[in-house]
Amino acid sequence: MSIDIEDELRATMQALTADLQAPPDLLPRVSRRTPLLRPRYAVALAAVAAAAVIVAVNTVVPRVGDPTGPAIRPLSTYKADKNLSQREQQASHDMVNAVANWGPTRGDRANDALVTSQVREQWAHPTSHPPEQGSFDPVINPDGPVQLLWAGTTPDGVAALAVEHTKDPAAEYWYGVFLPDSTGKLVMAWRMQLTAGLDLGELDPYAFSFTTSTAHTAVVVVPTKVSDSVRISFSAEPAADRTLSPQWQPAQLRDGAAVVAVPATGNAWGTVVETRHDGEVTVHGLGFIATHLINEGPPEPGNLLGLWCNGCQVGGGAEPGYGIATLNAWTQRHGPVYLPTYLAEWSIGARLPDGSAVFATQMWIIGDKAHTVVLASSPSDGAVQVLYDEVTDAADRPVLATRLPQAAGWLVGGGPDTVVTGWRTLGGDWQPVAAKKAILVPTDDSSIQLRLVVKGQERIVTR
Repeated sequence: MSIDIEDELRATMQALTADLQAPPDLLPRVSRRTPLLRPRYAVALAAVAAAAVIVAVNTVVPRVGDPTGPAIRPLSTYKADKNLSQREQQASHDMVNAVANWGPTRGDRANDALVTSQVREQWAHPTSHPPEQGSFDPVINPDGPVQLLWAGTTPDGVAALAVEHTKDPAAEYWYGVFLPDSTGKLVMAWRMQLTAGLDLGELDPYAFSFTTSTAHTAVVVVPTKVSDSVRISFSAEPAADRTLSPQWQPAQLRDGAAVVAVPATGNAWGTVVETRHDGEVTVHGLGFIATHLINEGPPEPGNLLGLWCNGCQVGGGAEPGYGIATLNAWTQRHGPVYLPTYLAEWSIGARLPDGSAVFATQMWIIGDKAHTVVLASSPSDGAVQVLYDEVTDAADRPVLATRLPQAAGWLVGGGPDTVVTGWRTLGGDWQPVAAKKAILVPTDDSSIQLRLVVKGQERIVTR
């Protein structure tokens, strides 16, 4: 009996996720270097849901060629920081320690009784968010009253930052961002457990940062230490070597925070903040980007493709997925690894014979075009190899057809409105395929032919 792996995988995912409702801030959490569960990563809901579920589909990717033959060399290799765990722990300790020893409230509205009253009221009963939005969960095991860290005037009105100590072993503090509504009243815009670190979705351990409104016209940066210096880049521009370079500008601190307008040439989703703390430099994306839309994401490049392959698994026994090393492996080819990198909704996953996970999707940095990318993550040493990295031709079909290392075959992704119905080696017989969006072609020949159906029309291509 034959099994259609793609259909089985899809059915299993649908069954497992049918009763799940993804929180509206899921996209931001998965996008990239923007601390604390907010927007630095953008992977569409369906793709995230697919990547988040491990499906037990036991298939074997055979060696289809001579593993001792000419090697397919990666374009680049990224090795994760072996001390990342220690640095993460230190970052979390530094943030908690800074909040515990914060001192008096900062900001030019620190002693405003009305502001304090509105913050306390909103902390107890937040009223501003849509009912589907999940970033206003009640504080678990609160321990003491809400503490106002900063309250100040911004171009959009008064904003504030507050925390509450807890007895929750998972997070010693919860924090909240408060922004003015249309009447000028402070309302809660965001509340989450306070986690600081260097990985995905975590706050800069040495600064809180957020936009002052849904219009994203200004940002606030509150360093944990008033003596720290701050720089902000709202955009990245090509340098002489064609890599993207942040356009830094100093941020002047007043009353313990910097309030800076976003220039017309900048974008909140591409913003990064640098703090210099006791001689240590850290760079993060914004901690929170305000929005009134469910799952609002960054501006998309014109060549970005929509959700045409929802976590397609074409070989192996686990889900396609990614982590901070995956993102860094690609970003370092085009600029500093801290630049916010975003992912397309679609993804394809496979396995190499040695167990390495292969992940294919599109990636982009704000202001640049989207690239079609294929990466392989080694299970032994954590290294990530970039196997393919080209600016996407949105009209090309297939979108992706690349020969994999270890004689693992060809990874092929048809693209929107496209399925693969057959393949052959040059001069060989056609091997039929049951109309797949993505496949792993079991041949290690240096060239193959593919039979596609694109918008109902058959097409033969050679790769």
